[in-house]
Amino acid sequence: MKVIVGAGIGGLMTALALHKNGFDDVCVLEQAAGFAEVGAGVQISSNASRVLLHYGLGPGLEKYACKSEGNHYHDLISGEELYQCTAGKWGEEHYGAPLYHIHRADLHQILRESIPASWIRRASKVTGVRDQAGQSSVVLADGSQIQADLVIGADGLRSTVRDYVGEPATPRYSGFIGRRELIPFERVQDLGLGQACYVWSGQGKLVVVYWCAAGRLLNLHAAVPAQDPRPESWNETDGTVELRNAFSGATEIVRKLIDAVEKPFVTGIYDRPVPQRLYRNQAVLVGDAAHPVVPYLANGAAQAIEDAHVLARVLARRRGESSLRGALAEYETRRRQRVDNVQRISAQVMKSQHVGNDADRQHRNEKLKEARKSDPHGYEMRRWIWGYDVIADTERDLQDTRAPSEKLENSIWLSQSAAERR
Repeated sequence: MKVIVGAGIGGLMTALALHKNGFDDVCVLEQAAGFAEVGAGVQISSNASRVLLHYGLGPGLEKYACKSEGNHYHDLISGEELYQCTAGKWGEEHYGAPLYHIHRADLHQILRESIPASWIRRASKVTGVRDQAGQSSVVLADGSQIQADLVIGADGLRSTVRDYVGEPATPRYSGFIGRRELIPFERVQDLGLGQACYVWSGQGKLVVVYWCAAGRLLNLHAAVPAQDPRPESWNETDGTVELRNAFSGATEIVRKLIDAVEKPFVTGIYDRPVPQRLYRNQAVLVGDAAHPVVPYLANGAAQAIEDAHVLARVLARRRGESSLRGALAEYETRRRQRVDNVQRISAQVMKSQHVGNDADRQHRNEKLKEARKSDPHGYEMRRWIWGYDVIADTERDLQDTRAPSEKLENSIWLSQSAAERR
C-alpha cells in the first residue's frame, strides 16, 4: 500500500502519476472533511504543464485555465514596463508546452476526478509515522494506524511526515505578507488587462495579477513588509484600508486594482530549508513538505508536479526490487539540485522585487531594462526553469540527469543593494 499524506495538488498529482504508471494500491489521506473552493490562482509554467498534458489533463485545462502570453514587469510608481517574459504561442514553440493560469480549486478538481474516488479518505488527520518490522505505518488522530510499504508526505509546509524524515526546522518567515483576492471580471473589465501576468514592483511592495477560472476571475496578490507574519492560511481575511494605504502612491492602474478589492485574505509568506535527505526508511517527501518556496518564481505547484512524475517513474522502473531504498535514493538524486536551485533563486527574486530604498529600486529597474535589450523574450532568464523537460530527463541514465544553469537568472535578478555596490 502506498499511503499519500495530504490531498493537495502535490498529493493528488502523485496519486495520478502512480495510477498512470500501473499502481493500484494507493490511499490518499486528507485531514479535511470536505474540499471547499478555497485558495486563489496558481501559475502552471511549461515545465509542469507538459507533465499535466502527458497525463491526459489537457481537456480539463482547456476548460478551466487561461493560456498566458507571458509575464510583464512594471515599476510600481511610474508604471513603466521594465521587462517581459514571452509565453503564448512563442513560449509553446520554445519551451514545448503552454503557460497556464488556473484557479487552485479547478486544478484540484481536475486532479481529483482523474484518480479512483475510492483512493481518497477524508477526515483522516495524520499525527505521526512509525516503523514496525520493516514496514512503516501512519498514525491517525483517532489512534488507529495504517500500514504502508511506502509513506509519501505531501502534507505541506508544516508537514508531519517531514518531522519524521528530516531534521527539525521551523518555517522561515520572509518578512512579507500577501493580501490576495479573486476579483470578478465585471469589476475590472475596463482596465484592459490581457491574458498575461502583470507584475508591479516598487520599494518593498509588489502587486501581481492574472486571469484564472476561464477568464471569469482576476487573481490579485499584493505583498507588503510586515512584522506580524499572520498564518499561512487561505481563510483569514482582513480589511482593505491597510491595503489601499500601502499602495496609495502607486501608478493609476494599480490603484484601480486595489480599489476593486473588497475582502482580501491574508497569508504570511514562508519557506523552510530543504532537509538533508528527502526520504527515510519507507517514507519520502514531495512538494512543499520537502521544499516549500516563496512564490516569486510562481513554481511551488510546478515543482510538486515534477516531483510526482519523477517519484512515480522511478518506483515503476524499480518495481521488482526487494527494497525501496534504491528507488528513493534515485528520486532524491534526480530532484535535489533542481529543487535547491528553485528555492534559492525564488528567494533571490523576492529580494530583488522588494528592494528597500529608492536607489535600489532604480538600480533594479535599470538592470531589467538592460536585460530586455539583450534578451527581449526573457528566454535566457526563464529557459532554465520553464524549458526543463522532466519527462525526458527522468528517462535518462542517472549520471546524465540534466540540471539547467541558473547563471543568467542570477545575473538579472540578484540586485545588489546600494550599500553592497559602494
